[in-house]
Amino acid sequence: MNRRVLLELREIIKREEKLLSGYREEAKGIKGGQLVIRRKGDRLVFSEKAKGAETGITTDSRRVRNLARKRYLRGEIRYAAKICDILKDALHKIEGVPYARASSNMKEISGYRYSASVTRWLDDAEDKNPMAPENLKYKTKSGIAVRSKSERTIADKLSQYDLPYKYDTRLQLGNRVVYPDFIIRRWDDKQVIWEHFGLMTDEEYAALKADADKIREIETQIAALPQDEAASQSMTQTTSTFPQFEGKDLDGNSVSSSLFADNAFTVVNFWFSGCKPCVDEMDDLNALNQRIQEQGGEVIGINTETLDGNADNIAAAKQILEQAGAAFRNIYFDSASDAGKFALGIMAFPTTCVVDRQGNIVGEPIMGGIDKEDNAATLQKLIDEALAQSQQ
Repeated sequence: MNRRVLLELREIIKREEKLLSGYREEAKGIKGGQLVIRRKGDRLVFSEKAKGAETGITTDSRRVRNLARKRYLRGEIRYAAKICDILKDALHKIEGVPYARASSNMKEISGYRYSASVTRWLDDAEDKNPMAPENLKYKTKSGIAVRSKSERTIADKLSQYDLPYKYDTRLQLGNRVVYPDFIIRRWDDKQVIWEHFGLMTDEEYAALKADADKIREIETQIAALPQDEAASQSMTQTTSTFPQFEGKDLDGNSVSSSLFADNAFTVVNFWFSGCKPCVDEMDDLNALNQRIQEQGGEVIGINTETLDGNADNIAAAKQILEQAGAAFRNIYFDSASDAGKFALGIMAFPTTCVVDRQGNIVGEPIMGGIDKEDNAATLQKLIDEALAQSQQ
């Protein structure tokens, strides 16, 4: 195989491992026990179970959300770990397969070249596995239907790196006929048979399903918690207004929502100290702040753990910003204010939005770090839209 392709696959694995590490760090940063939900008549009762004891937290919606987030992250950690295992298994199985050099008898496919014999092999009519075709529920990017999500992941990666393969196709082995998950054609016309035993055990599947069911239950029940209008505002509305506020920056200087009027646009980033993806993008946010100042823009950070002026959390946030070399302003306000309830209603971190001079949130918020290429592109479009509005 082409060495460059192997290096790219290793980089993908590194990124997946970084994502997994971020989930684990974020979950580790959410202190507390397990969220317990019970029904009492027509209402729901929430409590926190820790060290064998339960404490009622029904009236503490912020605590309920934090513990719900922790439970959600546990499910994401399970899934991300499984994906990492699949990718590593794929790398292990294909790493030793050399890649043929281009020559006159090679046919180009998707930017790479296959030998004529491989091309004929791919074009041959396939005898598909006749068993349980109704289980072919998952479509790959190339349009092939497979039987599981993990097989879809494998097929997509094989296609991405132009490894010629057939899926669930008849293979004669002596007097036996088998239907392996994947048959991969090597550069020397030999075949690699890959039978993927990627299914979870019954215990693992039951645990993951229980987690998913619990997450859905929690999300439904949290949505039913009594909230005032400011707290229940959707961050996904395209024309919402950022709630007015009076507060301070982390150095104790007074600030208010009038800062929006002072800027052509403002990029507002919600984060918290235990969120690794949040911390990882601080240098990108700082560079963005320096760049947009020439356009009349500013980046404002809101660490939700610093609300109400919590001294310990402010010190921790300032240390993170200092270590990242981030000099953009971070502010806080009362958690009981409209802006505080608005901030505490955010469930995904980091979240970034663009606010225009009138205090309106432009477009939809961006979930995830702006250090990701697609998020950075989306952010730039929102900034351009806000700039156009300010010049009208």
